[in-house]
Amino acid sequence: MALDAGDLALRQLTEVWLDELLDMTNDPAVARLCGTRPGVTDQELLSEITARKADPTCCDWAILHSTTGEFVGNIVLHEFDEPKNAMTMRVSLAGERWMDRGIGTAVLETVLTHAFDGMQLSRVNVSVPVANARALRVFTRLGFSEGRQYDSRGVRHQRLSLSKLQFVLAIAERLMGESLDTQKWSFAFDSGKRRAGLCDHTNRRISLSKHMSGLHSVDQSRQVMYHEIAHALAGAKHGHDKQWLRIATDLGYRNERISGRAVDEAHARWRGICPNGHEYFRYRRPTRVSSCSKCSRKYDDRYKILWDERTE
Repeated sequence: MALDAGDLALRQLTEVWLDELLDMTNDPAVARLCGTRPGVTDQELLSEITARKADPTCCDWAILHSTTGEFVGNIVLHEFDEPKNAMTMRVSLAGERWMDRGIGTAVLETVLTHAFDGMQLSRVNVSVPVANARALRVFTRLGFSEGRQYDSRGVRHQRLSLSKLQFVLAIAERLMGESLDTQKWSFAFDSGKRRAGLCDHTNRRISLSKHMSGLHSVDQSRQVMYHEIAHALAGAKHGHDKQWLRIATDLGYRNERISGRAVDEAHARWRGICPNGHEYFRYRRPTRVSSCSKCSRKYDDRYKILWDERTE
């Protein structure tokens, strides 16, 4: 799966970048920040690349500069934990020249969006050396919460974990901070099920439906935030008028209707179909036998819904 993050391109890591990967892995500064030890051989790295390519659950990307094609680093999603529907993420940049340029944040946001929307993961985990304060700040800004610490090869590491809602929360608070005075405006999740978001002018609070945020893609939640932030900036009297739309568009709002049906079709794990072709979608495995409500208002075995788990 090829991904793009602004001026960066994420492409399947292959032996083509073995030399660059070897230099990065054995760079003392990179090793210190990642908690690893220099001295890895090209054959060891080649074996790792080959093993990850053969693992259907693993995503192993080379981070490349889109214009120059330079090797910028490596980011991996691996170690799939099926019971928890979680994976471990690891990222490294190829030397200090690529650090403190916002590259890590841009790449992480892109990969995390793919992890939650494309791969439908429930959680992403990382481990960071305690001494790498810069990386800890980045992960914290992205919504990761701290877990237990542990020692590995004499280096103290911090475990961190992120769910989709934590990621959406971090994005929402960042977007608000870019346009609103967060000393006056606050954010929260609410329990709404028939609307995606709300701008409460009285209490100066923007909220997203916790239920819908779990179903919507991260990008759709971002669009809802643009919608609601524009309401806050325009003021209550403007509603959905031209001034509100201009502000929303300037923020990045695409004025697209968010369909619950479209979200279900794209993300629901279970698809049901009746003998007449009417479709139903569920996010959890259906436990009760049911028939098509469009074919009969009462249960009718002739119109029983058959369920299939979708793997793509």
